[in-house]
Amino acid sequence: MLVDKVRGSRRLVATRPVTVTCSNININDILGDYCLTLVDSLTTLAVIGNVSEFQHAVTQVIQHVNFDKDNIVQVFEVNIRVLGALISTHLLMTDPEQPFGNLSPPWYDGELLHLAHDLASRLLPAFEGSSTGIPYPRVNLRQGLPPYSASETCTAGAGSLVVEFGVLSRLLGDPVYEGYARRANKALWNLRDNTTGLLGNTIDASSGKWLGRLSGLGAGLDSFYEYLLKSYILFGEHEDYEMFSEAYSKIKQYMRKG
Repeated sequence: MLVDKVRGSRRLVATRPVTVTCSNININDILGDYCLTLVDSLTTLAVIGNVSEFQHAVTQVIQHVNFDKDNIVQVFEVNIRVLGALISTHLLMTDPEQPFGNLSPPWYDGELLHLAHDLASRLLPAFEGSSTGIPYPRVNLRQGLPPYSASETCTAGAGSLVVEFGVLSRLLGDPVYEGYARRANKALWNLRDNTTGLLGNTIDASSGKWLGRLSGLGAGLDSFYEYLLKSYILFGEHEDYEMFSEAYSKIKQYMRKG
């Protein structure tokens, strides 16, 4: 059960850190050594109405989770699982209507938003180090963009950031985060094929060149389209809808039907 997994995560949260080795780097760049399950489960605990476990989990995150880690992580995975969880949980806790019960203890003072701010700032080198506007797929949370960092990334990974970064910018009153995410979307959009209007699956963030000529709707591209529509619904930016609408039209025109 979810609650059992969260309890197990709480027991592990203060134990020894994960050491990055050649044998576990593929795990570490997703899990990140910041108790991913605990953070990623916060909103689920809220929605199912387990207020006591939710507040206990929030306390553990505030007391023990930090992102000053000498670890290389995937920008996309950290964004959707960790940054998104922190922002969503903060919004649920500060919602005056409290639709899932009284989630917010009297002592809460925006600590999760502060964590989200810190984490997002540690992801910015992926954008700042790119001359194309397309973010690199990985960063070191403490040191920034790793030397000789691999620049191959997928369209979904580089273009599924605007929801979390956009909400964070608006909560903080700082346009930097949303600006970088929108710059990435526009960079990808401007590289679509001149004939079909389709986007490729994999791209070199350093050169802005597609790697191969595959397009599609599955992994590697799916959430790029999803985020365009979500961003329009959330922020009302008509440009997002225009991109989504055109992409949808081209997909219907050129994708092979089974």
